[in-house]
Amino acid sequence: MTAILHAMLGKGLGGLERVFLDYQPILEAYAAKHGGTCTGVVRRGGSVSGAEAMRSPPLAVMPAFTDWDPWTVGAARRLVETVRPDLILSHGQRPARLFA
Repeated sequence: MTAILHAMLGKGLGGLERVFLDYQPILEAYAAKHGGTCTGVVRRGGSVSGAEAMRSPPLAVMPAFTDWDPWTVGAARRLVETVRPDLILSHGQRPARLFA
């Protein structure tokens, strides 16, 4: 069983966000083939969360104010506790620091 946490916490819809959106269905298919799941995580209120609101399976959303504020850190910890990932793939520095 494979559990993947795929995180991108950008605000806009630039290159980083597009790569995340390209990778998400590929990672979901890979995880499903191996009996697992891939949870995509995006910034609450960001362009991706709005554009992908009707997506199935839905993307997880979390606040991303700063790397040290308690809401962001707490949300990251809760996601890791819930998903229990074997692999965390991050796009950008903020998710790399938060989910490390």
